[in-house]
Amino acid sequence: MVFEWSFGEARSLDEVVERLKKSGFYVLRPRKDAIAFTSQNKPSVVVFWMLQTSDEGGFLLLAQTHLGHYRWEQVVNYMHVLGLLAGVEFEPAYEEPPHLAEEPKG
Repeated sequence: MVFEWSFGEARSLDEVVERLKKSGFYVLRPRKDAIAFTSQNKPSVVVFWMLQTSDEGGFLLLAQTHLGHYRWEQVVNYMHVLGLLAGVEFEPAYEEPPHLAEEPKG
């Protein structure tokens, strides 16, 4: 799933990282413009990749593992809560729920 995000209470990706850590997320920062994070619950069910593409924000990729059971509507609602925790605002980058790609044949 893809979401667009913009800074809110947090004014930098550094602040987003600190807010997520304080909220109990495990956060990696492979580059100054990118973070990856997940909850500290194991096994991880949802993994997030957040990329800053402008001074105002960027986009977030969300992947739910095969252990996940969240419906599209639940994810969208949770993103509001995540935005409050991280200090950013999220908007879906498309109007319809995503569909699973077909399994490779062979």
